[in-house]
Amino acid sequence: MLDAWASPVVGVQVNVYQNPGDPPVVYTVQETMDDPNDPLGAVPPAYMTWFNVNQPAMVNGTAPAQMFFNSAPRYIRLIQTAGKGIAMLTVTQALSVPL
Repeated sequence: MLDAWASPVVGVQVNVYQNPGDPPVVYTVQETMDDPNDPLGAVPPAYMTWFNVNQPAMVNGTAPAQMFFNSAPRYIRLIQTAGKGIAMLTVTQALSVPL
């Protein structure tokens, strides 16, 4: 879950780790504005609507990729759909800790 009170600028990076000759890792990064913790309009996790990010390299991606959001979604997830290896998601949000 991202911080709704912090700066909306969010950086997202996916790194791919696999052995040479193994089937390629295939992954997709998704985002949602649904929030199962919202006290006024909670959406149960099973009913959350997920959208592929607006970065073609991160939809059925096979290589490392990076993108930035100008508006922070509530949640971001990575789904690995194929391959032997690991796709790892790193998310940073500017000014998420009060100064």
